Amino acid sequence: MDMTLDLKALAAILFRHIWIILIIMISTVGMSLFVTYQVMSPVYEGKTELLITTEQADGQALPSPGDIDSSLKLIDTYRAIIESPTVLNPVISDLENSLTIAHLKQKMTVEPLHDSQVLVIKVEDQDQKTAVNTANLIAQSFQKRTAELMKLDNVHLLSPAEYNPDAKQICPKPVVNTIISILIGGLFAMGIVLLKHIFNTSLSSEEAVTTHLEQPVLGVIPTLPKPASEDSISSQNALRQQLMHHWQDKTPIEPYQNLAASLLYLIKNETLKTILFTSPNPGEGKSLTSLNTALLFANSKKRTLYIDMDLRKPSCHYAFQLPNHVGMSSYLFHEMPISDIIQESEIEHLSIITAGPPPPFSARLLNVAKINALLTALKDDFDIIIIDSPPTFVSDTPLISGHADGTVMVVDSKSTRYPDARQAIERITQSDSKVLGVILNNFKMKHVQDYYY
Repeated sequence: MDMTLDLKALAAILFRHIWIILIIMISTVGMSLFVTYQVMSPVYEGKTELLITTEQADGQALPSPGDIDSSLKLIDTYRAIIESPTVLNPVISDLENSLTIAHLKQKMTVEPLHDSQVLVIKVEDQDQKTAVNTANLIAQSFQKRTAELMKLDNVHLLSPAEYNPDAKQICPKPVVNTIISILIGGLFAMGIVLLKHIFNTSLSSEEAVTTHLEQPVLGVIPTLPKPASEDSISSQNALRQQLMHHWQDKTPIEPYQNLAASLLYLIKNETLKTILFTSPNPGEGKSLTSLNTALLFANSKKRTLYIDMDLRKPSCHYAFQLPNHVGMSSYLFHEMPISDIIQESEIEHLSIITAGPPPPFSARLLNVAKINALLTALKDDFDIIIIDSPPTFVSDTPLISGHADGTVMVVDSKSTRYPDARQAIERITQSDSKVLGVILNNFKMKHVQDYYY
């Protein structure tokens, strides 16, 4: 996997998944707001400021206040005293609740104000009045104990804690939480999108085809409308109803016209007459794509022959409602003449060779020399020969593709994985067949409109 992404490609990937990113971000913000307002309890703060002077009450200097360092050491000493049981036990008694010293220490902080001689006592509580009262009680207890223990009167109440009914909670902070949730949600969403892109092995775009398969995209075919059928054999009728001469006006024909133009260019410049359609796996739309391509050539008055060489799962006779009692298997196994297996379809300029009765072991019946002789003989009678072969994992396909002028790989934009497609292309090239390019089938209609309108 190519793990490198330039900024332009990265922006394009994120933009394509903008709704996923927005949904994750909105969900993250919603959860954050729910936790903020419904789960977390508001916490308020009571703050008291104390000034620690370096003089005694009578104006005489203290024994060792020589410089700022000694003053700061004194501040650290007072901070330890504030957090001691000597100061906090009377506070707990005055509060008349079940607080322990450890619990009270968790709710309070004591810090100097910017390396000054001011001590700030902060107390947090879910009730603002309790926080304010506790902070003031701690300050008062400290003043009293200092005077008793150190025989000093140098602690002064600078700014007592005050109750303010309009005070804002210190946490949780809805604005901050919202901004953080947006950032986290955005990063998480973009991470998911990028991981999805890096580990995505689908061929969901032309860029993916050219990057992973190193093959040109001959055409992009949209998801065709499913026909409304009430028959029990709807799969057979569905194929017929999805042929382009049964399409309604709402079905876009431009993608097939672009595909035909690409193939006509190759036919003209590389002298191609026999083109084989295959796919990495079943159900990727090769039969329908090859049938509609043949119809488009026939409509442009090209003498077109369609050969159904998918002997295990034939479909052409269903699409054109033709008998299948003779066909390719008749030629390969029963030595039937070529002229006897060609049938005319309801479409002018389009002839058909059906698969014929299914043989028990079709791979053993494929005679390479007979296939080559068949295609060589038919080139003189037709302008273009379209061959529908089995998926590449069937042993028939490499044998058949070696005798076609070129092979077209049909992949499903939703289900085909590029490792499978890459292996399929390798199997074709190993049989000395030329891969003309890839058809991206079953593509989202809105993207097709971007390509063609």
